[in-house]
Amino acid sequence: MKKKLLCILVSLALSLTVSAEVFEVDGIYYYLEKNWGMSGYSAFVTCKKKYENTEGITTKGESDYTGDIIIPSEIVYKGTTYPVVRIDGFAFDGCADVTSINIPNSVTSISIKAFRNCKSLTSLVIPSSVSYVDERAFDGCSSLTTVTLSDGLTWIGDYAFTGCTSLTSVAIPNSVTKIANCVFQLCTNLISVTIPEGVTSIGYRVFEYCSKLSSIDIPNSVTSIGSGAFSYCSSLSSVNLPDGITSIPSGLFLGCKSLSSLTIPDGVTSIDFNAFNGCSSLTSLTIPKKVTQISESTFAGCKELTSIELPQYITSIGNRAFFECHKLNTLSLPSYLTSIGDYAFYSCYGLTSLVIPGRVTSIGDYAFGWCSRLTSIDILNEACSIGNYAFQYCSNITTVNIPNNVSSISEGLFYCCGNLTSITIPDGVTSIGNSAFYSCRGLTSITIPNRITSIGNSAFESCRGLSTVVIPNNVVSLGDQAFYDCDHLSHVVLGKKVSTIGERCFNTYSNGNYVLKTVTSLNTTAPYLGNDAFHIIPNATLQVPQNCAISYINSGYVNYFDNIVEIDPSAIKGVTMDKKRNASIYDLNGFRLNEVHKGINVIGGKKVVIR
Repeated sequence: MKKKLLCILVSLALSLTVSAEVFEVDGIYYYLEKNWGMSGYSAFVTCKKKYENTEGITTKGESDYTGDIIIPSEIVYKGTTYPVVRIDGFAFDGCADVTSINIPNSVTSISIKAFRNCKSLTSLVIPSSVSYVDERAFDGCSSLTTVTLSDGLTWIGDYAFTGCTSLTSVAIPNSVTKIANCVFQLCTNLISVTIPEGVTSIGYRVFEYCSKLSSIDIPNSVTSIGSGAFSYCSSLSSVNLPDGITSIPSGLFLGCKSLSSLTIPDGVTSIDFNAFNGCSSLTSLTIPKKVTQISESTFAGCKELTSIELPQYITSIGNRAFFECHKLNTLSLPSYLTSIGDYAFYSCYGLTSLVIPGRVTSIGDYAFGWCSRLTSIDILNEACSIGNYAFQYCSNITTVNIPNNVSSISEGLFYCCGNLTSITIPDGVTSIGNSAFYSCRGLTSITIPNRITSIGNSAFESCRGLSTVVIPNNVVSLGDQAFYDCDHLSHVVLGKKVSTIGERCFNTYSNGNYVLKTVTSLNTTAPYLGNDAFHIIPNATLQVPQNCAISYINSGYVNYFDNIVEIDPSAIKGVTMDKKRNASIYDLNGFRLNEVHKGINVIGGKKVVIR
């Protein structure tokens, strides 16, 4: 019994020794592996030195193969003949001087990175005995111009021919049913691909950056295509999509700048983000009826797209969906649409009018920014919220209806809408955001509703058509430069609760002329003044409530106005006051006073009469 156990252990030890040993026969290195499920061993072609890590995973050793390599179908080692059945992982990896490889019919598989970066290899025939080519097997074989894939091959692994930049044509054999991921990625000279009927799926980024591929025929047997399968195929002008697919995956035609027309099958129910991003030659497209959303950046950069038909059941248009579709001039937004994303139609110069359907509840930031030919916008939903800078640089827009239930005018909403001549701000609005009407130079009047409590920085800056502004009684603060450079603004009324006037808020000056004539402040306490809140205005008059002149004098208004006048509801009661900050007050006998009194006062060296 002990002798039998000893024999078994010796036999096992010998088998392990044989399988681990790397040896050379006629300049090619091999090791032996036991045949699974049968007796005997087979030879695997390997690199000069094969070794395993602690997890038993085979890793790259050393190779010094050069020139023409002829792999025999069998070898004799120590008097025993072994069939050569596999080219092992990394066997010829980095052998930049190998010029040709002859693979015998005995080989059934080519392992991971077996010929990676064999940069001098020019042609290749994979015999019909090979059923499996593992991932990155020929990655980076940059001189490989032709490859023959024989019937019998059932699997081509991920990245198998990535970076074969000289490869011009390839025919997938009938035995292949699935094309793995990135198989021909970066084959920049590939111009012809044959995909047989029977292939059911194409992996992601399979032909990415195949920049000379101009057309491809996808058989109807294909039911799924991976993300970015044809991304950056910059010469691709024609492609047929099979009827069996139900989705257009993300980035499918990203950067395909020569693609001018395409028919999307009726069975498609979804189009993912970036699907047609950068298809700058695409002129028109019909979206199938079952599609319910346009995803992020789907048609961004389709600069020649003039029209697109959106089905009625589209409910959302994602961020940047039609970003920089400069020539898009025909657009009917579907009735079931509920949201329009950030930058969705940014820089769509061709749009001239727009109706936002009644179900839309949100319009994203910059959604229609730089739609410079847009003249009118009709927003049908009274409860729609509108994002920051949504209509920025819509320089030809003249009228917009703001929904009645909007509570704030968002930041930069009509930034540089130079031809906007009139706007009605709904009564429910409580704030006007920063730069909301910046440089709306065509705006000649504005009615600010009573519920507004704050007006943001630069809210009406450079609105050079405004001549009169009335700030209602609930407004508490006016932001920095809120009315800066409004160079035709001559009359301003500040409501009772205005307590802060920001820096350069009313700093207006036009071609050497001081246009601001009167400012009326109804607050009995002088509002805080930011730096240079007003320009120094000769002959301008500040009207303040009765008995409040000193509050305004001591708060620095005298630095900006030559005239400070006290008023009451029935008439103006006041006189000129020279500008002095915190000016001392004296009577005619030279005694210093704590406050002004009726009659003649001497303030800052000037006589002032208070009646």
